[in-house]
Amino acid sequence: MESFLNLPTDMLVYEIIPFLSLTDICGLDIAITNMHLRPQLLEVYHFLPLQHSSSGMSRSQMTWFVNRSIALHTLKIEPHSSAQDLICMFASLRESAPTHRITTVELGNNSRITDAAIVVLVQCCPSLTTLDLSYCISITDAAILALSQCCPALTMLKLYDCDDITDASIVALTKGCPTLTTLELIDCNNITDAAVINLAHCCPTLTTLVLSVCRNVTDAAIVALTKNFATLTTLVLSCCYNITDAAILALSQRCRALTTLDLSHCYSITDAAILALSQCCPALTTLDLGDCYSITDAAILALSQRCRALTT
Repeated sequence: MESFLNLPTDMLVYEIIPFLSLTDICGLDIAITNMHLRPQLLEVYHFLPLQHSSSGMSRSQMTWFVNRSIALHTLKIEPHSSAQDLICMFASLRESAPTHRITTVELGNNSRITDAAIVVLVQCCPSLTTLDLSYCISITDAAILALSQCCPALTMLKLYDCDDITDASIVALTKGCPTLTTLELIDCNNITDAAVINLAHCCPTLTTLVLSVCRNVTDAAIVALTKNFATLTTLVLSCCYNITDAAILALSQRCRALTTLDLSHCYSITDAAILALSQCCPALTTLDLGDCYSITDAAILALSQRCRALTT
């Protein structure tokens, strides 16, 4: 065991411990009974950069980290954790650990997580830059409002299938987190043009926007985006049924750095939009036109001739 701990810290942190599960790490901790070696082990633990469980961290594992004052950078929480467990976990972070180092939290696929848990989380993690709330279907505007007030450094947010999220909280988010670079709003049915237009005015560093199945988003929102986001590289509009050629014409003229565009199931898109893309967006590498029934061979031929970087 002593020879193991005498390995270079960088090797332990980046080449060995990341491949251990939390159960393995806890076992290693128990096995170190030599008090002279324990400081070396704790030094390694304090450099832990990522979560160490593909399924996420449980309440007991969180307690293990907190009791050792280990500051994590990334938290991935078990998807089946109860709302009360999450509140207790986040509260323990606030009270016992240097939480200022936590920048990434993954809470995806937890249908039981509530606004109360998110409020506690954002209060104890002011340096948060990335938050995944995908398929946290019980989340409402209250959680996002708290996020906008407590985490001004946020750069990435994922919200999937969150029907209780409305324009009001996204508008607050854009004002409170102006350095957003990635926003994913998938199947959020209460999001309208108002939220997207406000995003265009308040978040000039945005490079990736996903609006799949946001059925209330129209051309007006995309046109507003193009006026401020010349550096936009990724736009996903799958199943946005109100999007027409007008939006894509504006996009092609003003967002020439675009590399990824998803227009699948946008049934009003025609050759005119694709021809404009072929002429103005040579950096395109990925274009999804699935179920765009008005697209003909002429448009695809133009793409093949002018967008030589296309791979998908």
